[in-house]
Amino acid sequence: MKKEEVIGLDVGYSNTKIVTSGQPLMFRSLVGPARDFKFALSEKTAAPGEVVQVLDKTYFVGERAALCDRIYTSKTRDWTASNIFTALVTSALARIKPLLDESAEVSVVSGLPVDFMADKATTAEQISAVASTLQLHVVNVEIIPQPFGAFFDYVLDPSGESIFTTKIGLLGVIDVGWNTTDFILIKNFENNIERAGGSITTGVYSIYDSIRADFMHRFGRNNFTIPEFEECVRRTKSIKLGKHIQDVSAIVKTHVSQTAQTIEGIIKSKWSSEDELDTVLLTGGGGSLLRDYLGNYSHDTRLTVGPQMANARGYFKRGMLRRKA
Repeated sequence: MKKEEVIGLDVGYSNTKIVTSGQPLMFRSLVGPARDFKFALSEKTAAPGEVVQVLDKTYFVGERAALCDRIYTSKTRDWTASNIFTALVTSALARIKPLLDESAEVSVVSGLPVDFMADKATTAEQISAVASTLQLHVVNVEIIPQPFGAFFDYVLDPSGESIFTTKIGLLGVIDVGWNTTDFILIKNFENNIERAGGSITTGVYSIYDSIRADFMHRFGRNNFTIPEFEECVRRTKSIKLGKHIQDVSAIVKTHVSQTAQTIEGIIKSKWSSEDELDTVLLTGGGGSLLRDYLGNYSHDTRLTVGPQMANARGYFKRGMLRRKA
């Protein structure tokens, strides 16, 4: 009997997450041009996936790319056809390959924003092509709307079996990502109400970008790094200005609230004609950031466990479910 492996792959604008039957992995979605450093304090060799080849170009990926003079970014819909996306997929599969059985038949489940699902065939082809270059025997690639990852994570166990004995009438999922927020409605665990789903081009980056502009206006500084914003917005609510620590909690609250209002208004306009929701799941890297502002959809609005990894876990569980079919 042939060995079968399942990979849940969530390639995000901020982080890339991978889940298999082994240890889950996550790395920052940073891609930069590979180069030789003039001087290094360490002779440490690159780990699998830190240096990748895409066509005739070589890239650093993840933390190694953070050392590059230039970081490549793409926020357009067609980014799945870019070298950046290919480099991230290559890095992800290269990192996970040592944990897989070499002779296994591999199934990959990944996702796209709800409104980008017309691109699922080309995205699946892209992932399959990368797997082929790495000599992974991928027999199937399934692309699903991203919030369904959190849904499958919520309703299935790691073997793909349902953990619910009774069905929830109307379940909503709000996935707050880096560049987009995606939402879906599911009835009785069986029916995707497509008219009530969609994507919003607002996410965590929108919060950071508006705060950056505000800091520039107030303090004359806009050269904050993403890790600095993470620390400020999610934890300290303060920034360092010279030798002074400035409390910016009110500024942060204002911009988080404004972003939440934008998201809430669009989703409510889509969900207002539906029946009363029984449960709403908040997920994604921005789920914990906005949970205090997006709790008005249902009496049972809850943050998923480990929201940043929820989609990848759900993709894996979806793959395990399909193995039983």
